[in-house]
Amino acid sequence: MAAHRSNSLTTEAISARSRPSGPWTVVEVRGEMDVQAEPLVRDVLSAEATCVVFDLRAVTFLDASGLRVLLDVRRRAVEVGGRVRLVAPSRPVRRILTLTRTDRLFLTVDTVEAAVTTPFAADLP
Repeated sequence: MAAHRSNSLTTEAISARSRPSGPWTVVEVRGEMDVQAEPLVRDVLSAEATCVVFDLRAVTFLDASGLRVLLDVRRRAVEVGGRVRLVAPSRPVRRILTLTRTDRLFLTVDTVEAAVTTPFAADLP
């Protein structure tokens, strides 16, 4: 198993940082997840991460680029038996997830602790 690393990057509109939590990589995102944020979020996430928690409580905006990041990370994780979970998406994020029906693809919980301790069997197919 690859070693987890902590990483943090910031621009004017967004900050993203990752940290290990057991087998999980927790990615905390703040600000706008848009086309400018896409490379930033990808950069803080190790390519080896297969169990990822996106903490979206402080995301104020999500567009197609931000959604693509979530879906790409999920696809990659699922291909190798991993999981992606979302923590407390803000109202604007929940709206986009619901409108695009992608909310059905992610287990969404209220806290990072719940995300990293909930058994794998709880994840959506």
